[in-house]
Amino acid sequence: MIVLERVFKSFPLDDGRSEPVLSDLNLTVSEGEFLAILGPSGCGKTTLLNLIAGFTAPTRGRVLFNGTEIDRPAPERAVVFQDAVLFPWLTVSRNIAFGLKLQGLKGKNLDEKVSRYLAIMGLTEEDGAKYPHALSGGMSQRVSLARVLALKPKALLMDEPFSSLDVDTRERLQEELLRLWAARRTTVIYVTHSVEEAAYLADRVLLLGPSPGRARTVPVPLKRPRNRRSEEFLATKEALRGGFPEPLCCATFRHSPHLEGGFRP
Repeated sequence: MIVLERVFKSFPLDDGRSEPVLSDLNLTVSEGEFLAILGPSGCGKTTLLNLIAGFTAPTRGRVLFNGTEIDRPAPERAVVFQDAVLFPWLTVSRNIAFGLKLQGLKGKNLDEKVSRYLAIMGLTEEDGAKYPHALSGGMSQRVSLARVLALKPKALLMDEPFSSLDVDTRERLQEELLRLWAARRTTVIYVTHSVEEAAYLADRVLLLGPSPGRARTVPVPLKRPRNRRSEEFLATKEALRGGFPEPLCCATFRHSPHLEGGFRP
């Protein structure tokens, strides 16, 4: 479904030079796969997601979706960001309805679909009447996810969507995401810098090192549902840590220019 062919991406610096972020990256993501992109802050995880979303273009190489080169954003490749991006002047229900209206849905059909996705995400009609300022972080992300899922995208691109939430809320939303993914088998590409999150969610993990061009993919050999406290799960976490394409010393994370909370266990 998604193919990257020898992708290079660099950004210009003030002194006229360019800084490489991704170098000679090849990747194939199958339809229905749950792929996690794991690595320290500043290693190019979000840049890679933005290339697949169509927000930016590669410096060299190609990014393909179902055989067609990606050159712009499209509803079939929906993005969920780290912070829930909701329209503050619209209620929860109207936030969910926004994209559906752009697709031409209206009237009773629109109302029924909004109600269905409120229920899917564990939200009530009363929650639907609230404005974003009245929501907790977890509820905001539920609304953000409902708004995206209602559009039935072919690929769901997620950029550390639960990283700012407390542990209990994060784990509950991980379970909700897996439940929805199991029901629909939408292709998911999930950016994280948490080894545990990658091991718990993904079929396969793309490990990005801090140096451009250093990447490898590792399968997650665990049956579902997964037990975070099992010996197999703990062993998988250690295998992911040891599978990075170059040593990840403390200094690597300490001096990352984009460090946001380091690299989590």
